[in-house]
Amino acid sequence: VGPQLLPISKAIQETGVFFLVVFCFLAAGVHAYYTIGPRTEPFPLYASTMQIFRLGILGDFDMYDFEGQDPVMTHADGSMTWEPQDPEPSDVYVAVHTIFYATSISITIILMNLLVGVLGSYYDVHKETARQAFLRERAGMLVNFEQRPWLKLWRRCTRSRNMEVLYVLIREEPDEVSLQSMRSVVKNELKGPSGMVKQIDSGMAKQIDSVMKEINFLKDEIRGISSFKKDLEELKDVPKMMQELKEALKEKKHAA
Repeated sequence: VGPQLLPISKAIQETGVFFLVVFCFLAAGVHAYYTIGPRTEPFPLYASTMQIFRLGILGDFDMYDFEGQDPVMTHADGSMTWEPQDPEPSDVYVAVHTIFYATSISITIILMNLLVGVLGSYYDVHKETARQAFLRERAGMLVNFEQRPWLKLWRRCTRSRNMEVLYVLIREEPDEVSLQSMRSVVKNELKGPSGMVKQIDSGMAKQIDSVMKEINFLKDEIRGISSFKKDLEELKDVPKMMQELKEALKEKKHAA
């Protein structure tokens, strides 16, 4: 039961400031209603607090009751039955309706909906670490129990030695309890795609390196082929040069 109760208590503790803000709004509404004083029974402060609490926190209201007017029972026309008749607007009609709209919008609609969201958010955060918090609280209770004076006296009398041992447990995979929080589920699911993306990136980097090496090798081969072509072009001029040398030698012979 501990891991289920701790997130609730932690969430309520975290929303203490928010409850303070709600209390200030309620106090302002009670002060305004008490100043106008449409209801004074059983006594003014309690009547004002009850009306604002019903409207702001519970969302329960009766406009005539809120205004301090009670319906009147009258005879129906031509019959002996009694029917309620709405009372006439009182002197504080405008002021009471102003307090009603201000309280209903600020507290009933805005703050109460914010309270639901804040409690849900804090509960989700603490639910993720509920198991760790439970173990921490249990360890704190054991420490407090170990520090009690009669235990120290008992150990001195029995001459027992304290054996200080530290155990550390690390879970490789998340358990089912920790996955009950939506935040932890999403975080755990995002770990898989991120790891796959890293693997894909590393594989793509290796493939790109191999392709770049092949491209560089092909560039070197192309450079060798272009130099070989140049050599072949130079060799094409060799027969012409040989022919010119032969003709030059023949002319020398004829001249001699």
